[in-house]
Amino acid sequence: MSSIFHREAVRKYFEAIALQFKNVKRLSKSNLDYAFRHAIETFGIPYPDPDLHKYFLNASIIASLLLRIHNDDRLSANDRNDIQKNFHVVLSKLKVPRNANFIQYRVLGLQGIYPNINLKRGSCCYTINNHTPVLITRNSSRAEEVVSGSSEVQLLTRNELKMAVSILCAPESGLSHLYIPGYNQFRIDEAAFKKVPEELLFPFIHSVVEIHNYFPKYPYAKTYSIAHTGLDTYQFITFQENVPHFSRLFDAFGILNHLFMRTAFYLVKSIMLWDNRNFEEEAIASVFFSLEGCLHLLQEKYGVKQAGLDRQKLRRVFADNFYNREGLFEFIEEGYEKRVAIVHAKPFGQSEWTPLLMADDFYEYFQIARELLNFVLIDRVIDVDSH
Repeated sequence: MSSIFHREAVRKYFEAIALQFKNVKRLSKSNLDYAFRHAIETFGIPYPDPDLHKYFLNASIIASLLLRIHNDDRLSANDRNDIQKNFHVVLSKLKVPRNANFIQYRVLGLQGIYPNINLKRGSCCYTINNHTPVLITRNSSRAEEVVSGSSEVQLLTRNELKMAVSILCAPESGLSHLYIPGYNQFRIDEAAFKKVPEELLFPFIHSVVEIHNYFPKYPYAKTYSIAHTGLDTYQFITFQENVPHFSRLFDAFGILNHLFMRTAFYLVKSIMLWDNRNFEEEAIASVFFSLEGCLHLLQEKYGVKQAGLDRQKLRRVFADNFYNREGLFEFIEEGYEKRVAIVHAKPFGQSEWTPLLMADDFYEYFQIARELLNFVLIDRVIDVDSH
């Protein structure tokens, strides 16, 4: 549908719905069905599976669809002004109560290395749909607002980070990690799913997202799309033997500990940056940031409350707890100069266009940070040198 015809279709759609709802005080299922069917017919969208149709007749689902139509990138500011009155009439009739929780549905990117099995723990679910890995989390609306504060820069919810770190840290050898793109995500109030049976929840969410895709929203044309085409495929790793470690890590992960959350986020971000050659330097910097957080967490675990690092205490902790790795702390300290060279424009009084870095600077320090997070969370020591 061309933009001109689409704009006219949107205007007529909201006129028709506003007229239908005009004298209605309390919307019935038939009213919601009219709004839904009229959208399907007006915009040339395929009908969902008959088994799922009745679950679309929910005020939260209809409201999210109307908002998506209203925010379609093909509409100009003037177009929105033309439909504003009818749009608000319809939205006010829906009277959608804000629920305490929301569901985040996210299709993961090609760059990750994924568990080859489904994982469900707490309010988080990792599943594979048509060979495409998907992360679904239940999140507290209020808590996410409190955590993010006034920041407009927030990639993940706390539960998404919890799942990502638990999967990243679980393998004894090899690597498994989620690649979490900033697009291909869908968020909706939990009230929209309360009556959906568990066995239909995944196909229902998938169907909702597909319908939303007919109304592109700036800056991405789709909320969800199958990321791989042609010969591109996702990479999976055998994960069954790692499930016990994954479960322990997940259960120990405290989403209220800001230091741990920040440390974990740096580690998750570092592996995603490393997947793009343009950002390898930033990936190494993020590993060093995570490593510093690990040292603070480690000394807190042993009762050190001071703001700075207690190097003497840390040396004893390393010597006492890791496989013949008394020199590990010294190796971490050596990395500090590389961190300074990356982060500062004029480190040590002189600038370098390209600081001397090796791929091993990422791999070695990344593995150490992963090892330390395991130890902080579940007292697990991974002998990285043996792999």
